[in-house]
Amino acid sequence: AMVESTQPSFPGNDAPQGERQRSARPWHERLRAPGSLWLSKRAWLGLLLSIACLALALYDIDLGEVGATLRSANLALLLVAALTVLAAGVAKTVRWRILLGGASAGGADAIALPRLSRIWYAGAALNLALPAPRSGDLARAYLVAEGASGLSKSLALGTVAVEKLLDMVMLAGCLLGLVLLMTL
Repeated sequence: AMVESTQPSFPGNDAPQGERQRSARPWHERLRAPGSLWLSKRAWLGLLLSIACLALALYDIDLGEVGATLRSANLALLLVAALTVLAAGVAKTVRWRILLGGASAGGADAIALPRLSRIWYAGAALNLALPAPRSGDLARAYLVAEGASGLSKSLALGTVAVEKLLDMVMLAGCLLGLVLLMTL
């Protein structure tokens, strides 16, 4: 009996399972191909803008002092802090996927978790970088609606609003718990 593959069908996915298709063209020709990242004006503009912002951020920073501070830091605690931030981001992405799944039939299934995670982290970065409050959340709603078929931008923005409401409820619960512990 023949068993059908559970892999999604898309162009270029006709190779046997476990084998990766290689392009017949050498790597140096693929770099110059139309649509290549190396030829993208948008990618180069983004890189130049990133370098300019990094230079502006580091303009008046004493790098020797930064290095001395990092050398005296407890690396184990830094690792725990970094892992905590990553775990919180993953947990919030999973929560957002659940909210999207409940909001639209195609919402959560249409967007893979890694893509949703990149969108969440991009929104968080925009919230930190831009002076306009919650602009990253607007960008998240836009990006997720563009990536999912059948998901409107207003519905995506609604899931972001529900997520923010859940954040406030959780913070209020933590504050209440802290107040109760302080009185004991």
